[in-house]
Amino acid sequence: KYQKADYSEAIRLFALVEKYPIDAKVSGKAKFWSADANYQTKQYSKAIQGYRYFLSVAGASNEELRNDAYYNIGYAQLMGMDTIESIESFKLYTQQSGLYNKSKLADAFMRIGDGYYSTRKNDQALSAYINALNQKAGYEDQALFYMGKTYGFMARLDDKIRVHLDILNKYPKSKYVQASVEELAMTYKVQGNYNKALTYFERVINEYPTSQSVKTAMIEIADIYFKKGDY
Repeated sequence: KYQKADYSEAIRLFALVEKYPIDAKVSGKAKFWSADANYQTKQYSKAIQGYRYFLSVAGASNEELRNDAYYNIGYAQLMGMDTIESIESFKLYTQQSGLYNKSKLADAFMRIGDGYYSTRKNDQALSAYINALNQKAGYEDQALFYMGKTYGFMARLDDKIRVHLDILNKYPKSKYVQASVEELAMTYKVQGNYNKALTYFERVINEYPTSQSVKTAMIEIADIYFKKGDY
């Protein structure tokens, strides 16, 4: 039933396993999959309760399911708009043993970073994004982009420029390339490096002519010429 996405019926059947327990490990696993079914049906509070119950019983000796429970609790809390609690759950996940799925580990670090980023805890956000980057599991461009944004909040503009240039040079097909071009343009302008700022604003206009950012780039270019006294 679960594999066929009949989650309501799956929850009912898993409940029978709990009602008539034969083996503690089997009952524990049933609780995990019941929690997972609740998650799939967006019943996040029930999912969290179920995962936590699973972690407290014998079935949690299954390392893979135990790790997934921490990870899934984090996402359930995130979907329930509980950012602070989700950070702690994802941190617990990253501290477990047997984390062989580097992509999932990198994703957890990204979610930790995003949580801290949204609450302007910049040092913690930066650390998490660096950890995600170091996994080398497909999140490198995303991690670099948000490292750059975080460096901006920290007024570390040279570091911001460095990581955005890394995206352009190392990940030219990344979906973050255009945003990085725009970030570089604005950052160079803030620094007073008008020639480099013009270069990147012109890239926005030439490489992304249908973008809504073109109008902003044109205004910024005009402002730079005004500041330079070049009328």
